[in-house]
Amino acid sequence: MKTSKIVVALLLFSSLGAASIDEQISAIINAPSEERVELVNQFKKTLATMSTEDRIDAINQMRSSMQATNLQTQTKVHQTQNSQNIEFVQKMNQQSTASQAKNQGKIGSGSVNQDGVANKFMGNK
Repeated sequence: MKTSKIVVALLLFSSLGAASIDEQISAIINAPSEERVELVNQFKKTLATMSTEDRIDAINQMRSSMQATNLQTQTKVHQTQNSQNIEFVQKMNQQSTASQAKNQGKIGSGSVNQDGVANKFMGNK
């Protein structure tokens, strides 16, 4: 679905040649990396036809859009890493609790004979 939208955007850019900068930037940001190269090349062609002032504005617009996208991506990555760290700590706590419970069961399961010597705990029968 996403690929078909990008192909349509490419056709639009090449046929119209004057798709808005906003549309081109949006298509670049949302495109998979393989198709992003083609869209950036088309964006460069559009820039080449612009006046210097318009070109500067378009490049600044592209930069700010990409920075915002990168910030969102970094935030998502950090949130994912934090979630994974929390899950790891919770798992370790569960394992530690289970291990402690198991060890307490071993310590408490031994019996003492009439001489006061532990039978199971000390390995004696």
